[in-house]
Amino acid sequence: MCIGGRGRNKDCLLYLLLSCKSYYLVKLSCQTTKNLSNVIYFCVPILFFAFIHLATRYWQDIFIFRPKTLPKNFHFRANFPLEEITLTASEGGKLNGLLLKNETPKGLILYFHGNAGSLERWEKIMEELLPLGWDILIFDYRGYGKSTGHRNESLMFQDAERMYNWAKKSYLPSNIIIYGRSIGSAMATYLASKMQPPKLILETPFLSMSALFHSYYPFIPQIFSFKYAFRSDLYIQKVNCPILIFHGTEDRVVPYSQGIKLYDLVSNQAKLITFVGGSHHNCMRYPAFWAELKLFLAS
Repeated sequence: MCIGGRGRNKDCLLYLLLSCKSYYLVKLSCQTTKNLSNVIYFCVPILFFAFIHLATRYWQDIFIFRPKTLPKNFHFRANFPLEEITLTASEGGKLNGLLLKNETPKGLILYFHGNAGSLERWEKIMEELLPLGWDILIFDYRGYGKSTGHRNESLMFQDAERMYNWAKKSYLPSNIIIYGRSIGSAMATYLASKMQPPKLILETPFLSMSALFHSYYPFIPQIFSFKYAFRSDLYIQKVNCPILIFHGTEDRVVPYSQGIKLYDLVSNQAKLITFVGGSHHNCMRYPAFWAELKLFLAS
């Protein structure tokens, strides 16, 4: 309360005005700080999940594919009859493949390899399968080996169909068996749903890229889109032929649970061979692998 002359009253009025303004500014500052805290509280999780979304959407080529390129003049050296083929693919792609031959083949195994290396590596693995008596056709995906062209899921599926159609020129569809390993199981399952081969073989397969991703990171909400969906869980239900699935219980790349869930979708027509202690890379080291594979091919 101010008592005095006119000058003193003016000073008191000015003091009250300044006090009110200061109070307002302090209150406004507190409110702004509180609002900013709320914004940060809500924005940080959103930004975090947005970053994860971008990573899963646009960095998948780095996470999924581990190609090794080969010079155009690279020469494959093998101890068995071998034909190197090159097919022109859509959108400027070139597909380099190998046809491994038996003298009197029982038919053809169209093999889709895993996500690492090139035919330089997979050729040696195919050499182990050749004594089964089937010719083997295997090709490098775009960006692998001597294959070229930009890559996406649609083009990879188109390339699988292109290889199958090329094989049909020399082999009856009833004699073409489709085999997919790891990432190749996605192409194999898709192709089998379209072409309905007599048999389908899957080694260390997975349900889908989303299911595989969330098996690594179950705490992340399933709200993200994937550039490579690879929905084998959908395609396999459209396959009408017998299916053989191999998987190891200690697979750290594609968890064993993925193989079980895929098998459960088609258990009436599939057989799951489990290797206790088996990893992602050593299924072929188990005698049961060869025994079951021979039995399946002969049935």
